[in-house]
Amino acid sequence: MSSIKSSLLILISVNLIQMNNGAVMTKTTAPTAPVTLPVTTSSGGPASGGPVFTKTTKGAVMTKTTGASNIKTTVPLSGSCKTGYGNNCRFPFIYAGKTYTTCTNVDYGNTFWCATSIRSNGQARTFDVCTPSCPHESVVRDPNCATVLGKACIFPFTAFGTTYNSCTKVQNNDIPWCATSVDSNHRFVEYETCNSACSIA
Repeated sequence: MSSIKSSLLILISVNLIQMNNGAVMTKTTAPTAPVTLPVTTSSGGPASGGPVFTKTTKGAVMTKTTGASNIKTTVPLSGSCKTGYGNNCRFPFIYAGKTYTTCTNVDYGNTFWCATSIRSNGQARTFDVCTPSCPHESVVRDPNCATVLGKACIFPFTAFGTTYNSCTKVQNNDIPWCATSVDSNHRFVEYETCNSACSIA
């Protein structure tokens, strides 16, 4: 009977905060075990390697889980971008070798997220889902367009002062290419030759 009461208390204390591609993200106010949001496939999130958002029990902080350690931060952001759980975003932050000055959806489909604490080297340490009012930039990978070496093209990307939503031949001896890595301003960092399935600007 007490386990039924506990289950009811947990169900009552769960509030819906966001829907994304059918995945329901919730904020739990009762103390419970950590809850991990579902990891989705390439159309809705990372197949592997992306941030895993996990709710810890006190303060409704979502953190990136690495091994057995969950890290909570109390360092405030000098700004007003709040996450879905009321945490402050920390900008700029570095994730996977790139610097971000806004919320990003990189490695997590249509879900925009930010760092809520940062290591001394600038690397993001904990993560949370951004609210719609936060500034954000989208990294879109066209599933049909890849490079001849099999890397996904990233659109949009900026090169030589122009923004491209498809492959371009500019400055590459009439050979179509796309960005395979971009910085926080969407400027290409790395590029490769596009395959025949890609459209060309």
